[in-house]
Amino acid sequence: MEGINLKKEFVLINHESKTFEQTIHDICQPLIQDQAIKNEYFDAVIKRESEWPTGLPTEPFGVAIPHADGENLVLKPSLAIAILKEPIDVDEAGSEADRKVKAQIIFLIAMKSVEGQLNILKKLNLIFLQKDYLEKIRYSKSSQEVIDILRNIE
Repeated sequence: MEGINLKKEFVLINHESKTFEQTIHDICQPLIQDQAIKNEYFDAVIKRESEWPTGLPTEPFGVAIPHADGENLVLKPSLAIAILKEPIDVDEAGSEADRKVKAQIIFLIAMKSVEGQLNILKKLNLIFLQKDYLEKIRYSKSSQEVIDILRNIE
């Protein structure tokens, strides 16, 4: 995850939230405070999610990878993560039947370019394909532990 703004404040452990929209709002706040994104990025992510959902039925925990066009809204390429105490319903990516995923880990991507988004999605996909990575992240005791896991992914 080299070159990506990833700080302990951007990782929410055992986060409590009732809705996906609230979770996105909560994980945008540390990025706004860090001046990594503009306030409008939250609205752009919500709009994109309504058109192109990002929930993935990965095992053993569902995930979501919300993001938006960040060309004018992202100031520092960043990643924020919410590890939820209880899973929340997220619309499944590519689903035409309004299927839901019980997501427990949310990876908010804030990149300036489509190329940057694709690069980080490739790295995250390595996590999604190996359930032990998802388990390590889900059961991490600290934000630093999550960051260390992400930085050690090749």
